[in-house]
Amino acid sequence: MEHVISLIDILVWPVFGLIFILIFKNDVSSLVQKISSISHKGTKVDFTKAVSDASKNLDISASSESLVSEGDLEESFPRGSIVESWLRVEDAMRDYNARHGIESDPKKPFRNSNLVMNALFYEQLGKGTLQMLNNLRVLRNEAVHLSDKNITQEAAREYRVMAEKVISTIVMA
Repeated sequence: MEHVISLIDILVWPVFGLIFILIFKNDVSSLVQKISSISHKGTKVDFTKAVSDASKNLDISASSESLVSEGDLEESFPRGSIVESWLRVEDAMRDYNARHGIESDPKKPFRNSNLVMNALFYEQLGKGTLQMLNNLRVLRNEAVHLSDKNITQEAAREYRVMAEKVISTIVMA
């Protein structure tokens, strides 16, 4: 009997913590994203300070140019170029949804009702743009699972050009 009581005493806090996390999963997730430092006993890690210290070691010129141009990104990290292009497409979709009062998941702006997607998107964006948008999404998914060696610089450039065309159509709609 004493063993059962001591076992319950040991497990009560971990089980409580697990139940708490399961119940408040979304709240815990957003809270974890806001954490900028962690400390345990004598050790403290401050991410904001670490980034600030690292940036002081960089010689950043006063020019407004990006540290990595799109061509450099396509050449050095073609997969990263594809993902970056896709993120700009998602930003354009978020703006589009906000302008047209379409409710969607802020993290996944394409997740809105099929009825809205078929009616409003088809009417304003057109079939060709919707097909290109879907193709971009599929290609992005494939690129994420490949290595940079499997994606050519030219393929990354073509993806970026297609993404820019879709973005300009979304912005105009």
